[in-house]
This record gives sequence, C-alpha cells and structure tokens, in this order.
Amino acid sequence: ADISNVFLFGPREDLAIVITVGYVPKPFGSQSTDPAITSNIISREHYVRYSIGRSFKVYGGMMDKVYGLRIPDHNAFSRQQTGIAQNDQAHGAAVHYTGDRFEAGVHGFAGNLFQNADLRQTGGSTMLEWELAEKFRLGGSVLVSANKFVGINMAGLHTRIGVGKGSSIMAELGGIRREPKNGGEASTGAYGLLQNLLRLTRGVHWLTTMEYYTSDISKLKTKQMRFAPGIQWFPAQRIELRAEAVNSRSYDPDTAQKDVWDLLGQIHFYF
Repeated sequence: ADISNVFLFGPREDLAIVITVGYVPKPFGSQSTDPAITSNIISREHYVRYSIGRSFKVYGGMMDKVYGLRIPDHNAFSRQQTGIAQNDQAHGAAVHYTGDRFEAGVHGFAGNLFQNADLRQTGGSTMLEWELAEKFRLGGSVLVSANKFVGINMAGLHTRIGVGKGSSIMAELGGIRREPKNGGEASTGAYGLLQNLLRLTRGVHWLTTMEYYTSDISKLKTKQMRFAPGIQWFPAQRIELRAEAVNSRSYDPDTAQKDVWDLLGQIHFYF
C-alpha cells in the first residue's frame, strides 16, 4: 500500500516535494526483532524536484531508478528481476529533459541509505526515448551498479504505442548481467514484457499482460512465463480498479512443475 503526497510551490509550480509512505507486510517466516526490519511502515520516496524552464527538471532524494517502463505492476519480471520494484528506491540525483519529440533522463544513485552499506547498489542509469511518429515511442535504458557482493549491468529496449482511441501496447525486452565478487560464476539473464490495453467502453479496458524471464540464457536454466488477462475500470473520476488472473508456468529441463494461478487486485485513488 502507498500514500503519496505532492507539495507544489511557486507561481509556476517549479518546486515540488514528493513524499510516499508505504506499508510492507512482515515476510513469511521472519523471526527478526530488529525494528528496522520488522517495521511495517517505510518511506518509499522522498525527493525534491525543481523545474528549470519547460524542458529541464532536476531531482534529489530517494526515488525510483531511471530505467525502463514505469508500470504499477511491481511483481512484473521487468521490475522484480531488475531491482526496480516497489521497495527498490535509491538515494541520488537525477536530471530529466523533455523535448518536442525526445525525452532523456540520467540518474546517479548511492543505493538505499537505510540499508547496510555492504548491500547498497551504487551506480548510475540513463533512459532515452524518441517519438518516431504520433502515438509511437521507442526507447532504451542502461543501468550499471554494484555492491560488496555482486555487480549488475542491465540494458533494455522499450516501446509505447497508441492504437485507435483509448487502446495501447507497451513492450520491454532486456538483459541482466550479474557478476558475483566472491569468485562465483557470472550469468546473463533475459526478461520480456508485453502489455495490451483494449478499450471496451468508456472507463473500462481489457488488460492483457505476457511476461518472460530466465536467469541464464547460455544454459538450460528454468524459464518462467506468465499470462495475465484482466480488467481495468474507472468507476468514477480519480478512482481506478484493476483485477487480473495470472497464470505462471515454469519450464525446467529436469523437473515438471504444475502451473500456478494467482488473483491480483489494485485500487488507486487520485486526489
């Protein structure tokens, strides 16, 4: 759960302060009594944004890393396996430029300063996106980071396409290179996301998501795939409801596994 507040200042609202408070359930089986670990309330974001003219924005504080498509599906492979899910924000500074047909962001981060120093992934990332035609954007992202135990290099291609009135397609395809620093074997994984939003009627959309992930493309490692049909409904202005049925299937060269079904829901209020 999230509660976000945006405070705007100045006649043109050039200065903004963003604060997001989140609720985190206690992990199953956790026996820790450390308040820093067992607390259910965390700060997911707290940063300052300043606009320089119409094109430049400067950010400083704890925020999402600049990388890939920013979708609310925090359990998606494109967020979960890349380390940019709902609890993976980092302290740092970012610059964002928006032109008529071009968008770019650069982010330098020092990791989550609330974590132990050995665990913090420090590094940088960048994102570029071009509008090649009306309702068609193509972009790319790169992220390089490391902590005491592992170095992570990632790159991805992503696109957003508008189709007709109220429908869209989003896709992201990328690779993840993990290099252990304790002498372990490096691996290169891959992930993919394809999401289609189809307008059924005013305020109601059919949502279809397909995903792919493997931890090592060079070996016969387990491959995971998901198929998730669902509904997105705006029953009133500023209220969004989402419900999805997710089928997860694993392809393991050594063992056969049953499919897993999950029912997921999201409720968003905008004020």
